[in-house]
Order: sequence, then C-alpha cells, then structure tokens
Amino acid sequence: MTECTTEHHGLSKSITSSEQMMHPLQIYVDQLIGKYKSCHEGDVATYIPELGLADPNWFAVAITTVDGHTYFAGDSLQTFSIQSISKPFVYGLALQDVGLDTVMRHVGVEPSGDTFNSISLDPQTGRPLNPMINAGAIATSEMVMAENSDHRFERILQTFSKLAGRKLQLDESVYQSESRTGYRNRAIANLLRNSDMIHNDPDSTVECYFKQCSILTSCQDLAVMAGTLAAAGVCPLNGEKVFSSSVVSSVLSIMSSCGMYDFAGEWICHVGMPAKSGVAGGIIGVMPGQFGIAVFSPRLDTHGNSIRGINVFKDIAATLGLHLFNRSSQPRTFIRTRYDASHITSKQLRPKFQTRILQALGKSIGVWNLQGFLHAYAIEWVIREVLKMIQDKNYLIFDMHRVIGLAPAAADLLVKFANESIAQGKYVLFTHCDRHFVLTQAAEKLSGNQDTPQLHWMADADSALQWCEDHLLRLNDALEIPDQVEIKDFEIVKSMTPAQLQTLRTYLKGFSKQKNQVLIHEGGEVDGLYFLTLGYVNITIEGDHGKPIRVATCSPMMSFGEMALFDRSPRSATVRASTHVQYYVLSMEAFAQLRTENSQIAFILMDNIMSGFSDKLRHANDEINSLNG
Repeated sequence: MTECTTEHHGLSKSITSSEQMMHPLQIYVDQLIGKYKSCHEGDVATYIPELGLADPNWFAVAITTVDGHTYFAGDSLQTFSIQSISKPFVYGLALQDVGLDTVMRHVGVEPSGDTFNSISLDPQTGRPLNPMINAGAIATSEMVMAENSDHRFERILQTFSKLAGRKLQLDESVYQSESRTGYRNRAIANLLRNSDMIHNDPDSTVECYFKQCSILTSCQDLAVMAGTLAAAGVCPLNGEKVFSSSVVSSVLSIMSSCGMYDFAGEWICHVGMPAKSGVAGGIIGVMPGQFGIAVFSPRLDTHGNSIRGINVFKDIAATLGLHLFNRSSQPRTFIRTRYDASHITSKQLRPKFQTRILQALGKSIGVWNLQGFLHAYAIEWVIREVLKMIQDKNYLIFDMHRVIGLAPAAADLLVKFANESIAQGKYVLFTHCDRHFVLTQAAEKLSGNQDTPQLHWMADADSALQWCEDHLLRLNDALEIPDQVEIKDFEIVKSMTPAQLQTLRTYLKGFSKQKNQVLIHEGGEVDGLYFLTLGYVNITIEGDHGKPIRVATCSPMMSFGEMALFDRSPRSATVRASTHVQYYVLSMEAFAQLRTENSQIAFILMDNIMSGFSDKLRHANDEINSLNG
C-alpha cells in the first residue's frame, strides 16, 4: 500500500492509493459536503456589489489540527474576501502592538446584541462596545502601529500571511467595491473621530479597514488561521509564533461572546466554540488545543451568517463532541508506547523454529498503548499516527489499560477506523475494555450487533499479542508442536552428538503432572533443571494481595529452572501446569555427577545455557529500546 497526497499551500489530504484507506475524519468531512449541499436557503450578500457575483453553490469545509494536518472537502481552494473574519486577527495584532489596557480605552468587550454594522457606541464616552462590530473593528484597525495607513495595511497583510502559513493578497476589485459603497462605515469613522476613539484622518482609517476586509483567502487558509489560534498563536504549518498565548486568550474570549453578533448566544449554546463569520460566506471556529475549523458557503441568513456553515458547525460540534464547556484534562501525548512483535513478544515462550518466524514476520503485529482521556482530537491524532505505520501491519492492537475515559465521539471514530482496517483485511484487537462500554456500544451500533470475526476484545495486551502470534504462526503452518518431543529437540542440547544425548538421557528422571498441579514453588529449594516434553506450564510470581502475575508460559521443547545450576538461592517463581504435562529433571545431584563423569556434556549444556541467557538479555534490551523509542 503506497501513500499519496494532494497538496496545496503545505496542506495534504491523506489517502492510500492501493487500498484507498482514508482517515475517518477525512471521510466525515467528505460526508458533510454531501449532507448539506442540497441546502439552498439564504441569499448571497449584495450590499457590496462585488460580493453579489459569488456562486451561491460554492461550498467547502476544512479542519486543521494544531500539529498542522488539514482535512478538507468541496471548494476548499476557492478564494473569497475574508470580510469580518479579519476582525479577531486585527484585534490580536492591536493587542500585541499596544497592549490590552490601551485597546480597551478605545474599544470595549461587551456584546452588543446588534447586527455587525450597527452604530453601537457607549452613550457617555462614544467607545464602541466590542471589536467584532464594524465600529469597534475600525477603531481597532487604527491601533495597529504603523507610519501611515498604507504601512498599517501592509503590516496587517503580513500578519494574516503568517497566520495562514502562506502569502496572501488583496482583492482589489472587492476593495474598490467596498470603498465606493461604504458610506455607513465612513459615518461610523467620523463619529469615532468626534469622540477621540480614533486619532487619524477618518477617511484613511476606514480605507485601511476596507482593505483588511478585502484580503483573499480560501477555506483552507481560514482553517489554518483558526488553527493558529487553536495552537496558542503558533502557525500549525511552520511553527512560527504569530501571537502570544495571552493575546490569543483575549481574542478567543471576544470571539466567544461577540463573534456571531446577535446570534452569539445561540451559537455558544449549540456549538460551543469561539467563532467569527463574514458576509462573503466564511465562518471560522476554534477548539483550543485541538482544531481550527472553517466552512465556506455564500448563502446567508438574516444575521449575515452562512446557513450551510451554521449547519455544518452544529454537526461537527455534536459529532466530534467539541463543545468548549465539555472538556477534560489530557496528557501531552495520547500514545504512551508503540511497538511491534518483532521486538516485543507475548509471554508465551516458544521453540526456536517459531521464534525465528515471529522475528521475521512479527513486524506485521502493531501495538499502541493509549492513555489519558480520549476525545475526538486525541483519536484523530492516534489514527493519523497509526496510518503512518499501517502499510506493513496486518494486526492492530489498541491497549486501553491506561485510558481513563473515552468520549462517545472518540469511540465512534476509533470503531469506524477499526472497521475500515478490517475491510482492508486486517485484524483489530482492543484490550482492557471492561471500563469502556462506550467503545463496545459504538462497535455494536456500527455492526448492527452482528459478529465481526476480525474484531476481538481481549483481557490485556499480552493475551492480544499471543492471539496474533498464534494466528500468524498458524498461517505459516508453524503453530503445531509435536505431541511428544525428545531430548534431542531442545535448544539447550544443540551441538551434542547422538552418543552424548544418549548419555545425558541416563542422568534424567521423568515426571508428569495434571493440570493446575505445581512443579516448582516460589521460595522453594532448588532441585534441578527441567525439560518440558508435553503440555504447557505457566511461570508466575506473587503480586499484590497474593494474586499471581504471569511471567511466561513454556511450551514443549523448552527448559526452565536453569539458575539452579549456578546458585542455590530459593526459587524466584512458581511453575504450574496449565495442561497435563510430562517433563524430565536433571537434579542437582545428577548434574554434579555429570560434571565428574562426563565433563564435555556438562560443558556443552552450560555453554548453551549461557548462550540462552545472552539471547534473553539482548531481547530484553531490544524491548526496552522499543518501549523508549
């Protein structure tokens, strides 16, 4: 499976060319266009003549994450003038230039409850009520530090370009159209000059304001600009710091209370995120620390807001659970560790022939240990990380052990991704889901309560790993171990001649145990080296409250208890039969006799044991490196 990208201005839409595997959030964005494109309510703005030339059927959606990935659909590259969406960004520039106290002496922060072009001034001071209405925006624009009006606009344009991560430009035709018809805004500028809320020539001030509203942007640009606010002032595309975090906090506060004018209260109730609309048809929304969102559709309601845009934002907020006041704390990363089975295996110890296969093919088994409270952005990021590694993965294990909570929207995204992976022939396993009923409910809802053979719910990551290993070995006709093995099949006796093997056999004593019977007790005296020829045994240590913790499971062809040959310390673990077992024991007394009578055989045995210790140490180092990587 190869990955290809469709790029524009540094943005990419991730798809997979051979299997067409897409991120579920990209699928969702595509679906939004199909869901709402049939909505033909509302009219294109015509009070600025140039805006009336827009195609009313233009429609685009874009979502940019704080780490710079954008999901987009529809006419996302179609350019249009930014209009009033410029206001929060110019407000931020003014705050950065002269500070909050100075700005507030000229522009308030209270909602007006009026339309965007209302003359809402304080009756005593003449101060505009907030920077999102035209009066406040004109006063704010003048506070951008510059030598003159032209220089001021150049600074605004440069700042907008930094916010968007690419060079933007002025739409001269829209500017001229605004300038020719902007009588009301000129009247507002003169009232502001009369009350000393602005100090320069009103005409030059309002011309700069007309220009800032006429900057050309696309839906993708606006999503990145909103994403810069979501990322505390850092542009997601290039990491450039545009605004300080304190400036962003002030900007988002104003957007929350005043960004949608006389629709602001209903917006914050239903959508629940800072937003700003423009009469060209754009709306931006900001989910701090997660997403910048933009929708473009020129058909407006009576408030001057895009009708499709409002519908899409309501859908996104509900589907992804993005309401600002429904937040939980989260760690800086949602993946604690990630590894594959070529480096970290299950606790099922296996014969050498199986180990070699798993070392060669284990990379196809991927494990992601998730953590924290997982909301929609967290799962979006997790899925994107998984997609980076998915080409050579046939088994996906999501360990939920350290997940403290899972939002329903996040569960839906994760299950949709699981189903998409299964459709591509992969196996998906979730662990520790007994506390996360929202995940199993999402799976049942999507599958219609039908069994999905490739979706498995496992107790823990180790059992999930073992299931995948067994499945992989079965596919390679290597799972089965002979019912009865002989001493010559053990790795610990490799390089012995048939005669030496026959001699060693005379020093061994055979035993058998039924299921659940104990072969070795933790803390017990050492008694010798064990050779397992039939069945399986679990090696456990005592955990909290006496609960046994599995350290390993041994299968036929495996030996254990080797440390008995090196020291006489008490046994460090319990070995219990998990099936009927048969085994041989080389007792301490027999080994001492072997060293005296057949030193060459004893030397080979010890040499192979040391080689096994070396392999285990290398494997342990490999596991540690994988977990730290």
